[in-house]
Amino acid sequence: MQNSTKLIASVIIATASVHAATITLNTNSFVADSTNTDIVKNTGVVSVGTYSSLPTFTGVLTNSDVTGSYMELGYGVFDSPLEFDGFFNFDLNVEILNSFNNQDIYLVLGDGSTVQDSDSLLVWKSTENPDGNVFIEDNPIGGPGSIVLDSETGDLILGSFDSDTNRFSMSSVLAIPEPSTFALSGLALFALAGRRSRQ
Repeated sequence: MQNSTKLIASVIIATASVHAATITLNTNSFVADSTNTDIVKNTGVVSVGTYSSLPTFTGVLTNSDVTGSYMELGYGVFDSPLEFDGFFNFDLNVEILNSFNNQDIYLVLGDGSTVQDSDSLLVWKSTENPDGNVFIEDNPIGGPGSIVLDSETGDLILGSFDSDTNRFSMSSVLAIPEPSTFALSGLALFALAGRRSRQ
């Protein structure tokens, strides 16, 4: 009897620690990559998360400059029921973890399959939505609810917005070479140095 009581208690505790949320992401604006080309439906990535420390987005940026301190909660691909490129509207069914509690909400958009492999990125901070502009644990629904990417409900941190065309454009970022590329470059420099020393 005592063991079964412990089991029931542990199940209740485990259930209470889950904070599921459906975050609806949508936009009324077109979204383009850094070449000003609309992101094609069902390509590109829309990610929701926060920054442990927001970097300064100036000068020539690498992908890791933008994503290094970014903590992703969930992501999806550009998808639009209107069948228009450059729009997205979909739900993320995710769990609000303790580490996201009371953290600012950011959308990071990229032209790759993940933000880490994108060479065009946009960073937008939510400043207005039905549940506030921070993540909350509100079991069982959770927050933040609906996030609408536009120029009035958030601040554009990286990228540009053209009010005439109602278009967001991503900024170009440099890819980070794979570790193997670094290793090969090092070997090449080492071989070159050895060759010069023999001459």
